[in-house]
Formats: sequence, C-alpha cells, structure tokens
Amino acid sequence: MAFSRIDGAPSLFEAIVNPQYVLRPSSTAAKLQALGSADFVWQGPSGASILAHYIAGFGLYCHGDNIDYDEVLQTQAGHTGQYRGDSSAFTDARIASYHKELAPWSKTPYLFVPVGRDFQSPKQHLADYLDGYNQRNYAGTGTWTVAASFEDYAKLVNFHKAKLPTLQGELSPVYMGFYGSRGAVKRRVRAALRQFLAAEMLASRQLADSAAPALAKLTRSNHHDYVTGTSTDAVVAQEQLPQLAEARLAGESYLNLSIAQFAATVAGDVGASGLILLNPSSQPLQGLVQAVVPTSHVGNSMITLNLNGVPLPTELVTLPQAATVIVRAQVDQFAPWQAAMVSVAYLQSPQPKNPVAVALLDSSGKPVAAADAVQIVLDNGHVRAQLQRSSGQVHLASLMIGGELALVGPTAQLIDYADTGGLWRMGHEMANCSFVATPLPADTTPSVRLVENTPLLGRVRIASGLVALEVWLGAGDAGLSFAVETAAPQGRSRVLALNLNSAEDPNLLTSTPFGYVTHGGQSQFAPTFWPAVQ
Repeated sequence: MAFSRIDGAPSLFEAIVNPQYVLRPSSTAAKLQALGSADFVWQGPSGASILAHYIAGFGLYCHGDNIDYDEVLQTQAGHTGQYRGDSSAFTDARIASYHKELAPWSKTPYLFVPVGRDFQSPKQHLADYLDGYNQRNYAGTGTWTVAASFEDYAKLVNFHKAKLPTLQGELSPVYMGFYGSRGAVKRRVRAALRQFLAAEMLASRQLADSAAPALAKLTRSNHHDYVTGTSTDAVVAQEQLPQLAEARLAGESYLNLSIAQFAATVAGDVGASGLILLNPSSQPLQGLVQAVVPTSHVGNSMITLNLNGVPLPTELVTLPQAATVIVRAQVDQFAPWQAAMVSVAYLQSPQPKNPVAVALLDSSGKPVAAADAVQIVLDNGHVRAQLQRSSGQVHLASLMIGGELALVGPTAQLIDYADTGGLWRMGHEMANCSFVATPLPADTTPSVRLVENTPLLGRVRIASGLVALEVWLGAGDAGLSFAVETAAPQGRSRVLALNLNSAEDPNLLTSTPFGYVTHGGQSQFAPTFWPAVQ
C-alpha cells in the first residue's frame, strides 16, 4: 500500500510554495520522519498487518518527473521548463538529489522514486538515464539505480521487514475533500447511485448483468478530480454532468424493470394496490416513509398500510394536483438492504407512536401565530429541535436526541468567507490566495411559515433575503431533517456551520475508504472532509 499524502504532510502545491514546509507536529508524517522510515508496517484492530509506504519525496507521487526537465512540475498543458535529457550531468544531478532527499527516510537499502503522475508522457530514455548514472557513479557511491515497479520495490523491502516500525490507528489518506464545490456533481452522483443500489435488492441476475456497464461507467465519478469538484468548468459541463444524467436514466430504467419483476412475483399476495418498501442502505430504516401515488390507487380517505401483516400508522395528504396524493406511514424498524411488499387496507389507522408536536412561540414562550413566532419547537418524544428567528440570521437554538444535547446553539449558522480562488477553490493552498472570514451582507427579518402539521409530520420554513431554512420531523424519526437554500456572490464562499456538543466526547464515528473509524472532530489538515456516520 502506498500513500502519496498522509496526515501532517504537505500537498504538492504547499510543498512547491514552501520548500521548507515543516510536517505538522504529532501527525503521522512527523512520526515517520522521526522514526526515519517511509516504509512501515500498519497493524489493524484485528491484528492483521500490511506493508505500507509513504511517498515522502518533495514531489510526492511525481517525484522523479523532472529527471530530464529543468522544472518543478509538469502541468496538464505541457512542460513548464527546458528539456535537459541530453545532459548526463543534469540527469545525474537529479538522481543524486533524489537519493540525498530520501536516504533519511529509509531503513533498508532501497529507495522508491515515482515517475509518472497524472498526464505525464512516457520518458523514452528513462532506462538510458539510469544506466548512464550507474556506469559513471556506482564505483563512488555504491548506489544502483533501477527502473522497476512499486511491486518490485515492496518485495525487496519486505525482506527487511524486521527493521521497519509498526504503526496503528487511522491512516487512510485525507485527500482533496472539497465539500463546498460543485454541488450539482455531488448531488447527482448520489442520486444516480441510489437507483442502482435500490434495484440491486430486487433484480434478477440477468437484469443486473445488463445494468453492469452503466454502473461501471458511473464508478468513474469516484475519482478525486470528479466528485470532489476540482475539475474545470468545461469538464464539468461537457463531460461530468451529461455522464451523470445518462447514469441516472440508466439507473431509473434498471430500478423500474426490477420493481416490475419483483411485483409480478408477489402481486397475488397483496392485490393491485400494493406498494414496495425499499431500504437500499446499510442502516435500519426508522420513522416516516411516503410515496406520491395516483388517487385511483387509494380510492378511499381511510386506508392503512400493512407491512408483514402489521398495520402501520398511516395518513393521506392531498396534493394540489387532484390526480395524486401522498401516502405516509410510520415504520418502527426496517432492516438494511431489505425489500418488502406493503398492502393497502381500508380500515381505521392505528395512532402513531410519539406523534409530532409543533409549537410556535413568542420570546416569552407563549403560543402565537406563525407570522409572529420567534421560537419554533418540533418534538416527537425522541428528537426535540428548537429554532430561533432573529434579524439577519436563521439558526437552530438546540437539538436534543434521545435526551442528549447533540447540537448547541446557535447552530446551523451561515459564515461567509472572502475567497480569492486558488487551485482547489478553497483559496488558501497557493501563494497570494486567501480564504478569510468576512461579515455577512445585510439581511431582512426572517418570516416563518408552518408548511405542514399532522400527527406524522411537522414541517416549518423560515426565510429571509439571505437564506431559507426548512426543517421537518416525522413521528418515529431518529434525527432531524433540514435543508438550506442560499447563494453567495462571486469571490465569496458561504458555509453552514454546525456546533456539535463535544463536552463529553469530542470524537465522531466517520466513514473512510477503509470502513468506519472514530476520529477527532478536527483533523490536522485544512481543508479536509470526514463524512460523519453518527
């Protein structure tokens, strides 16, 4: 396993701007530097281990690309410096510099210099540079240079495994997590994939095989220059968004065919008015489920959904379009990766467990109309959210889950930054760029609207000239749902900040490329992104 960036190490561009970059104290990179080894054994919680290598050179994963060019870095557009491959003195000096730089990081007789980052053209004379260096310098240095793969290098280092340090803990790379850029790309990747995950639960092998090419094409979106939002405008507009639209359509077709196939096998059990309940995730489904269906499918205002023979608390919500209604029900718990047919019965619905209560209050806590509300409380017995309306800002005052304070107020607040750009659109990874907090523009007094208030769902919208915050809570929901609508002008980045209650435990369970880990609330990297699981 090779890491081109680990906790505490510079990005390539930080290293270029500041060649004297000091590794972050107590970070993984600093520990390896102190141990004098870029090679190490990583041991996981189960006791299993793997040989790992940190690409420690100045150029990281493109360390040796400048072996025959007088430049720091080749760009996608081409070389930025002069070709010097015709000078053996130049190429010999480059190779000697790699050895000098990497020797303090090695406990074995081997050093690894990667050649060939993204968009790098093949070096036709690479073997000649190395052979020439060996002929001219081996007698004095005792060093051989070899063109070989990383696999070959790892096999050689493995013979000296006893000399290597052993590390434990979380080491997955924190790399290029740009949470504020290219929202359309991020949303559409998830929306397209959701279709495939849901269909996979129902599909026959034949259907799954037919959808495989479209799913394989969608997996291109996991590249660090795709879903993270670092591609150019032209690539996003002309390649990524059309590709995601195509994947979404393919996924919807796959899902519809799978549903039809599944329904045909169980239709005799539930009749023509059944619904399919899907949970295409690794977490149990708890709380509200709902579907928009043709009015002709229900035919009666008094219906109850039955899951595995158990009546569910159910309600109908009439939509402005007379031909459709929302059928909504409360589910106690539905297992991960499960599909089931839900039947429709015309009988009295059971009362919801812990129905939602919405309170609209003034500053003293007295009930008032929505237009006059200063405090808004949504409560389903397990989740209690208190919102606060104030001039110039919309926020949550507090969020209680299971009797414990999860978010402390004021939270869900907007913070603006003057953002001059920068390579990664965060404004502070390159010289002469900045990413600095700046006051929010003037705003109007927010207005409050009670969108929906039934025993199964409470939904409130608070809007102003700057932002609209919509919050909803269902009976049985394990957490609060909310959406934010806002926009920032050119040269400004707008962030929604959540203040976690870290008085007792500052750690979060987060997802990584290697599973789930417990991670501190703030990484030593900035910017970084750790998707929270809990």
